[in-house]
Amino acid sequence: MLKSKWLALVFRLIALIFISIGFARELGVFRNIVDFDMFKYYTIQSNLLAAVMFAVLTVRTVIGLRENSHCGAAWFTRLRMICSVNLLLTFIVFWTLLAPNVPTFYLLSFSNLTIHVIAPLLCLADYILFYETGRLKYKDVYFTCIFPLFYFAFVTVLGVAGYDYGTRFVVTSIINADGVQGYSAPRRAPYFFGSFQRWLTSAVRLGILGDKEVHRRMEELLAFLDEDLQYIGYKTESNEIQIYAKSKREEAECPYCGRMSSNVHSRVSRTLKDLPIQGKKVKVILESKKYFCKNQECAWTTFSERFSFFEAKATKTNRLQEEILRVSLNQSSVSASQYLRASVVDVGKSTICNMLKKGREKQCG
Repeated sequence: MLKSKWLALVFRLIALIFISIGFARELGVFRNIVDFDMFKYYTIQSNLLAAVMFAVLTVRTVIGLRENSHCGAAWFTRLRMICSVNLLLTFIVFWTLLAPNVPTFYLLSFSNLTIHVIAPLLCLADYILFYETGRLKYKDVYFTCIFPLFYFAFVTVLGVAGYDYGTRFVVTSIINADGVQGYSAPRRAPYFFGSFQRWLTSAVRLGILGDKEVHRRMEELLAFLDEDLQYIGYKTESNEIQIYAKSKREEAECPYCGRMSSNVHSRVSRTLKDLPIQGKKVKVILESKKYFCKNQECAWTTFSERFSFFEAKATKTNRLQEEILRVSLNQSSVSASQYLRASVVDVGKSTICNMLKKGREKQCG
């Protein structure tokens, strides 16, 4: 243990600056757009706790220097232990479970190294080098479970409430007499090892769940995309999954005059890019309908039915566009394009720039 208060002050100021900058970069603060959804992740919450802890430590160290005293307290020693253990948990989980699925350019980025390496090691170093008085007891170890248990309850409530973490969607598939069937699901857990769909996949492979149960869940998950879609099937080609669906509406509303029509003019097949399924890029092949408009006063004689999960004439689903924007807000368009091409969708730098521009125009409008 080092007893130099000046050394402790310098160390804690440097730690506070490093953690704050990395934390801010990960949130997109330096791009003037804060992604508050990032606060739903354990890493961000634990780094916020670390920043608060180092800020308090810095203030306590300054007070100790002025009063020439040692500001030790049992409760604060417990708090430092809780923070150090939980930051180490962030370090271990990320580099053992999550890092293999993360693009190299992000792994080596300053923000990632700060929140997943530097912050945990700084917390541990401060705890070891500048241990304050305040004797710990064996039962105090249980306090380290408070934050992980709180986070587990937090994400469980969000998942039950319907929050979708986006990007890395998962797929459950089985092989039966009719061939391979599959479905995609909204991501209700922030990390893949907490995904209900992954546990469902294991249950299917082990024979715990039968075909009927899987198909029932498949229909429910397809209804999440749009209740008016009917699942047909899918096929896999190299690194791409093509999901086939069709409209099950009997009539539709004219978007120009609001008149309902059941007279089908023709059927049109359109391809929409969607969020990935287990690392594979996804295209939804949708058979939609065109209708005759019965309103003689309407300027349009035919119209295409509208769906809630994509805009008219769009080639990407709404949730995919939202994910592209979310990823692009926290990094350059070049880096965003590289990341998205590797794991989400083929999209170029210029397309990202145009989407960001349109997004800002909508906000201004």
